[in-house]
Amino acid sequence: MGRLSLRLDALYCAVVVAALGLFARPLSETLGLHPAVLLVLALGVALWAFTLHRAAAGPHLRRFPAA
Repeated sequence: MGRLSLRLDALYCAVVVAALGLFARPLSETLGLHPAVLLVLALGVALWAFTLHRAAAGPHLRRFPAA
């Protein structure tokens, strides 16, 4: 279940990166930011998505201890 959750989160982040890339100009006008700022944010989210994807592909995930 943990690997699936990480992979779904990575996919969600990738969708956000695509949306930020496609709509950087209209979002920048709405938010009052330079489009480059949104593209830098998109790069950060892309790195996080890659990190999540790599974590899901790792050798094993430890179980969270039950209380």
